[in-house]
Amino acid sequence: MGVNAEWGLLILGGIGSLFAFVGISLAAIAVVAAWQRTRLVRFGTPALGVVDELVENDSALKVAGTYRLTYRFTDDHGQTWEGSSPTQSWSLAARWDPGETILVLYDPRNPRRNEPDIWEARMGDLARLQDEGPA
Repeated sequence: MGVNAEWGLLILGGIGSLFAFVGISLAAIAVVAAWQRTRLVRFGTPALGVVDELVENDSALKVAGTYRLTYRFTDDHGQTWEGSSPTQSWSLAARWDPGETILVLYDPRNPRRNEPDIWEARMGDLARLQDEGPA
């Protein structure tokens, strides 16, 4: 095998390793983000939120026909926060109308970290907060 072929194989191996490293890194970031969202939905502090609007997804990695809910909620200290849901299809996002109440789960140490309960995983908390009414 010639010297040029050895260098070619070495370069191709390096490029392949770079792509593998980037792919594994992106997958790890996605898994950590999903874990954090799941943790918020399971253990976050519940609050009543209000849907502001349904907007078409405008992120850089846009998937055609996906939408986000924008909402606002008030934490236990009386401060109002805003957020947006993960992207979802129109059939899922259209379940909520602007002005409608939605359960928001947030980290009490950092309310900027919040998630709307779009999968209705904690409907008991939503019912309880609605029964209690405004504080």
